[in-house]
Amino acid sequence: MDQKRIGVLLNRRVKIELAKTGFTPGGDLFDQTRDKLSKFDVDWKERKRIFDNEMQRIKQELGQQKLDPDQLDKLTREQVRLSTKQDELSGLEKQHEGILKSRKILLDSLQAMRLHIFDLRKSQADDISLKLDGRIRIHIEFIGQKKLFEDQLASFMHGSGIDHTTIEKLCNIEGQITHGIIIAECARKGEAALQEGFNLTTKRASQVFKWLNSNRNRLLELESLSPDDHVQVFLKLNEMDIPLDKLSGGQRATAMLLLLLTQEERLLIVDQPEDDLDNRFI
Repeated sequence: MDQKRIGVLLNRRVKIELAKTGFTPGGDLFDQTRDKLSKFDVDWKERKRIFDNEMQRIKQELGQQKLDPDQLDKLTREQVRLSTKQDELSGLEKQHEGILKSRKILLDSLQAMRLHIFDLRKSQADDISLKLDGRIRIHIEFIGQKKLFEDQLASFMHGSGIDHTTIEKLCNIEGQITHGIIIAECARKGEAALQEGFNLTTKRASQVFKWLNSNRNRLLELESLSPDDHVQVFLKLNEMDIPLDKLSGGQRATAMLLLLLTQEERLLIVDQPEDDLDNRFI
C-alpha cells in the first residue's frame, strides 16, 4: 500500500474517530429531542382523542335535535297560519282605529246636537214668555240636571266601591260643564288628570282610574252619559217670579194651563178648570 493510500485511510480513520468523539453530545441531544417528540406525540394523541370524543358527542346531540321532515313541514304550515293570523290582526287593528275615529265623530255630533236642542228649547221658552206677556218665564240651563246625572253615574259605578262624595265631585267642576266625555278623557290621561280636574285625593283618583280602565267598555259607556238640560218654570206673582216647585197646587195648575194655551193649532177641552185654579187668575 503506497504512502498516498495510507494517508487517505488514516485521514478517514481520524475523521471517523473525530466524528465519533464529537458526535456524542449531538447524540444525547437527538435522544432528548426524540424523547420530547415522543412525549409530545403521546400528549397530542390524547388531546386529539378527547377532542374527537367531544366532537362525536356534539354530532350526536345535533343528530338528536335534527328536525324530521314531518315536524319541519308542521312548523312551516304553522308559520304560514300564524302569518295569516297576523295579517288578520293587523286588519282588525286598522278597522278598530277606524271605528274609534268614527265614534269620535259621532260623539262630536252628539255634543253639537245637544247644543242645538238647547238652542231650540231656549228659543221656544223665550217665545212662550213673550206670548204670555211675562206671566210665565221659562229658564233653560244647558245640560244642567246635575242631580239626575249624579244618579246616572252612581248607577253606572255601582259595585265599584267608589263613594258618593267622589261621584258628586265627578259631576261638579267649578265653573265648567261636566259630562261623561270629560270624565272619560281625564281617565284616559291618568290619575293626575283626575286628581287635578275633579279635586280628588290621590287615593280616590287612583281608585277611579283603575276601575274605569280595568274594562275598556266602561270608558265607552261612560262617554254616553250626560245630564239633560235643566228646565225651570216661573210664575209671576206680585211682581215676583216664583219657581214651580214653590207654588201651591192651584198656582201650579194655573201655570200649566197658561203653558197649554200657548200651544197654537191644538184643541184644548177643559171641564171646570176654575175648580183647581188660583182665584187671582180666573
